[in-house]
Amino acid sequence: MIRDGAQIYRYMTPSPQTIQRDATLASAREAMSRYGIRHLPVLDGHDLVGILSDRELAVAEKLGDVFALPVGEVMTTDPYVTLPETPVVEVAGQMAAHRYGAAIVVDRGNVVGVFTAIDALRIAARDRAVETEMVPDPAPARRVG
Repeated sequence: MIRDGAQIYRYMTPSPQTIQRDATLASAREAMSRYGIRHLPVLDGHDLVGILSDRELAVAEKLGDVFALPVGEVMTTDPYVTLPETPVVEVAGQMAAHRYGAAIVVDRGNVVGVFTAIDALRIAARDRAVETEMVPDPAPARRVG
C-alpha cells in the first residue's frame, strides 16, 4: 500500500526515453513502438519543451502523411512537471483533476522520470490485491431479473 507521503520517484519510470523537438514523427512512432511506451518527453538540447503522446501522434496521422513533420509541430508545449520528492497522491490527484496522461519528473532541470496514468493504475491494482488478501471474498454476485 502507498504510505502517506510516499514520493513519486519511488513509482516513476526512471531514465525515460526522450526525443528531440526537431526529430520526425516517424522516429517518434518508431521509438514508441520499440520501447512499448505512450509518452515521450520532448527536449530542445537538454531543455524540456514538451511531451508527445501516442494520442497526439494518432490525431496527426489521421491528417495524412505527416511522418516527416518535426515532433515540435505536434507536441503539447505545457506538460505537467513535478519534482521527485512530490507525494505520489498529489501527483495522481493533479493528473486526475486535469486529465493528464503523464507527469514528467524533473530534478535540477533534467528529466529523471515519467509517471503515467498506467503507473497509477498499477499502484491501485497492487494495493487492491493487498487489501483482498486481508479481507475475505464477498458473496458472489447474483443476477437480478
